[in-house]
Amino acid sequence: MYKLDQPLYLLLLLLLPFFVMALYKKPKGLLFSAFQKMPEHKSWRIRLLVLPSFFYILAFIGIILTLARPVYYKGNVRDIRNGIVMEMVLDRSGSMGTWMDKKKERNRLDIVKSVFLDFVEARSDDIIGLTVFARYADTLSPLTVSHDVFPQFIKTVNLAPREADGTAIGDAIALAVARIESFRRGNPEGEKQSALIILLTDGQNNKGNLTPSEASKLAADRNITIYTIGFGGGFYQNAFGFWEKIPSEYQMDTKTLTEIAHQTGGLYFNADDEASLRKIYDRIDKLEKTEVEKYSFTERHEYFQIFLIISMILLVIAIVLGELFFPLVENEI
Repeated sequence: MYKLDQPLYLLLLLLLPFFVMALYKKPKGLLFSAFQKMPEHKSWRIRLLVLPSFFYILAFIGIILTLARPVYYKGNVRDIRNGIVMEMVLDRSGSMGTWMDKKKERNRLDIVKSVFLDFVEARSDDIIGLTVFARYADTLSPLTVSHDVFPQFIKTVNLAPREADGTAIGDAIALAVARIESFRRGNPEGEKQSALIILLTDGQNNKGNLTPSEASKLAADRNITIYTIGFGGGFYQNAFGFWEKIPSEYQMDTKTLTEIAHQTGGLYFNADDEASLRKIYDRIDKLEKTEVEKYSFTERHEYFQIFLIISMILLVIAIVLGELFFPLVENEI
């Protein structure tokens, strides 16, 4: 919307007739004014004698519009998204190599990696990091909003070798908490943002320095929610070579995983195939929605500079034409 910030200056346009009358007076040295009837045989210089007065009038109007300060106001509504700080913690112990089909095409870790990437892609406004663990916990990706790095990172997640095998759930949680706290300290708004950990494992804590209970207390004290996912199921070949289905919670410490979630205000889930695992991540996605704040504001664009520049150009043209034509016209009259 266009408007004038100082519209009262338009009253100066009432002086326009007086300004024209001032220009109408005979210039010194001339036998007639710029608006009087000229001789029958007029040269081109005499014909253009009216131009300086014309440009003076335009400059006068332009200066008044400059003083009135024309502006353009544009209303906008902007979404401010407060992303959630989210540390993804994935088990890569040897048992994650359990086949999920009888054709041995995909194991547990393969499915987890696929579901993880889809989940991250859908959380474009969140700050996400990746921690993996077996006997030891490692940060694979720091907390970031640049999610395009995850396809490359997730390709490097492989089953732990025998010498590094194990399940250090407590240490993995503690490392995830440390990464979130580090992010908070380095970001002024970090303390205001919701933070959570999504822990996925197929076993029970048997390695590490901290127990799951000790680590989850660290998270609870720092208002970090933990969702735990027990991912079991799959198939194995018995001694006779026949495939048998593995129970979804086989060799899984569901009691500890449930306590971790409850201690931090989260939930425990169990999955035994890709479809059920995707449903769990979908549910977490719905539970942890990114907050969106809408701010209304008005953009202001000033245009008086344009009128000022144009007015100055017109004034210069008027002066130059006056100096160029008036002396020559005097010689022709």
